[in-house]
Amino acid sequence: MEISENQKNTFEKMALQIKQSKIKAVSFSISDTLAVMPFLYNTDLYFLMEGEFSRLSGKGKSFSQIRTQAEKNARKNDEFSEPDINAIYSELRALSGISVEDSQKLMNLETDLIIKFSRPRKCGIELMREAERLNKKIILTDDTYLPENIIEKILKKCGITGYRMIFLSDKTGLGKKSGDIYPHILKRLKLNSSQLLHIGSNLQADVESPINQGILSLYLPSCREQLFKNGRLCGYIYSKAGKKINTEKYFPLRCLMGMYAVYAFDYPFSEIQKGDFCQSRQNMGFAVLGGICMHKNFSPDNKCKSSVIDAMRKDSEILCGEQDFREIYSDCFGNTLEKLDSECCILPFELLFNHAYIDEIEFLKKNIPDSDYNEWCGNISEPDISGNIRKNTAPESKESFLSKIIKRKRKR
Repeated sequence: MEISENQKNTFEKMALQIKQSKIKAVSFSISDTLAVMPFLYNTDLYFLMEGEFSRLSGKGKSFSQIRTQAEKNARKNDEFSEPDINAIYSELRALSGISVEDSQKLMNLETDLIIKFSRPRKCGIELMREAERLNKKIILTDDTYLPENIIEKILKKCGITGYRMIFLSDKTGLGKKSGDIYPHILKRLKLNSSQLLHIGSNLQADVESPINQGILSLYLPSCREQLFKNGRLCGYIYSKAGKKINTEKYFPLRCLMGMYAVYAFDYPFSEIQKGDFCQSRQNMGFAVLGGICMHKNFSPDNKCKSSVIDAMRKDSEILCGEQDFREIYSDCFGNTLEKLDSECCILPFELLFNHAYIDEIEFLKKNIPDSDYNEWCGNISEPDISGNIRKNTAPESKESFLSKIIKRKRKR
């Protein structure tokens, strides 16, 4: 996948921050910055554990729902730090009634799947290599429920090397979101705040918290955030799926969107892009033809649709995007999704066919017969996507964040 000029320029501006002579060390967040997973939401991983949970519990309960609730309960027990995986699965045992032995099996399965699906984020790793080239001290940090040995396996899987230290909330009891990890890092590295640059993908934990302590921060938006902000694809999907978007029915589509986010938005854009596929032929091939590949029983129900699909497959760049999809899909999922109903994965094509952006229509014009082209363009309309995009939860307000710190100090 070739990145655009906008993405190249954005990366170069980020790299300039690392080059500052006053910066002696660069701290990288791990999740979403150096390592990503091909899911629209990381909790989608739980859908792959439903079968094993059903086998062990013998009940018809949803593992995804119980696992999510277990983590919420564990957080309530300690609102100031990340719960570790053992605390989460202790709550899961209480909710599900499974044995300690079966709980351990599920916990091992979860960590194995996280390692399996973790992929390197090229932009973050390239920034890390830039810091390494400039002889900056490189450290890694994360707010995570995972133990250090699992994090190290993820880093190894993603080819991430060259760092000096890892600071994890699971091990230190300190976090980025609360901000208390940063003074600890400075003390260990024997640096003052102006000598450290932190790079991460969470506005509160990776930007607000370090800046409040005089540490320079570089915001690398997550692939998912960029996906939500650019184009109408997510809005269209949510308008069609509604509240059912998080159900098993739409799991294959969420996997498609997760892969597309990692593919198209690894390197961030400095501004909102025109078009539903960022005016990129490869992006169109990946999301649209990729979705058609996943819906193996799809057959166009009219000649005009067939012409649009044929036109895409006559364009070498669009076809390159489809090939990239096939390779990433095979690498990530293999035959994992084969038995699932992937009819929903046709939605990116429906957006293109029914509501295509004007410049992206032009990609296909030369390869479509005039009569089919005129029919297609004559039926294109604006989609109603108002109020349907479910964005990530907004960071806490400064007031609530500070109130928690005050409460924590009082407890001490």
